[in-house]
Amino acid sequence: MKPIVLCMVFVLAVFFIGFLLDYISDDTLDDLLIAVEVKGQVKFPGMYYIVSGSNWSLVLDKCGGTTDLALMPDNFDYNAPITEDSILVVPRKYFFRKNVYEEN
Repeated sequence: MKPIVLCMVFVLAVFFIGFLLDYISDDTLDDLLIAVEVKGQVKFPGMYYIVSGSNWSLVLDKCGGTTDLALMPDNFDYNAPITEDSILVVPRKYFFRKNVYEEN
């Protein structure tokens, strides 16, 4: 009798786990996460997946913050909500130009 009960409990557990996995599908996760690409003068540039409704300060924290050469505009809104497939490019503070002189 005990092996039959254990077998039934196991079958019900597998059924319940399958039901939960089907309930929490990839569509639900796709609605929650959005992709953001960070380029330029940040410590760890790349693609980040964040929760929908997050702001730019969270993204900058995830990528390690800006480097010493980063130039963030004064009017940049760190609390602005992020839309799907956004790209943040952090520019350099200094631009070096090599002067090439020709000898006559």
